[in-house]
Amino acid sequence: MNFLNKIYHINRPHFQAILHSKPENTFENSTKKIIPKLLSIIMVSNRFLSVAIAVILLPTIALATDYIVGDGKGWTTNFNYQDWAKDKMFMVGDVLVFNYEAGNHDVVKVNGSAFKDCSPPPGAENFTSGNDKIELKATGNKWYLCSKSGHCNTGQKLSITVMDMAPQPAPNSAVRGIIFPGFQLFIVAFVFLMGINVV
Repeated sequence: MNFLNKIYHINRPHFQAILHSKPENTFENSTKKIIPKLLSIIMVSNRFLSVAIAVILLPTIALATDYIVGDGKGWTTNFNYQDWAKDKMFMVGDVLVFNYEAGNHDVVKVNGSAFKDCSPPPGAENFTSGNDKIELKATGNKWYLCSKSGHCNTGQKLSITVMDMAPQPAPNSAVRGIIFPGFQLFIVAFVFLMGINVV
């Protein structure tokens, strides 16, 4: 049963009333009865279209994650940030949050060789607020370190890989393993069918 047939089936009494109504003396009188009924049918259809569009967009918006770097330890020395990052999947749109005492540490975006040498190049992007939020806007490898003397060499550095789409799920992976387009189509179909049955 296609979409228009479903609308007709749900609103059959309205259509029958329109088709079997007695002729009116004037065009104005007949349109006063027919137009509100047609508008109510169109409004019901538009309501479900709006819900379907929201359902399609919601998963991509809702799945961005804020990662507190180092969790409760924050951004500090003598901590293994590679161990912290190894079981996480960083995606475009996620946010890294670096919490630390301003003045004692900083966060510098660097390239791979500067990361390896613990030597930030001149002009590298530097964050110093103590609550730095860095949105991951592009895929690829990302490197961060603290430029304060000796801090990078005592572990205050982070290297991650940012992905565009979730890979196939491992047996123990969480929500990100869902293949979004199929999931979205399922939700749209479910909402649409539920809405038709409720009306």
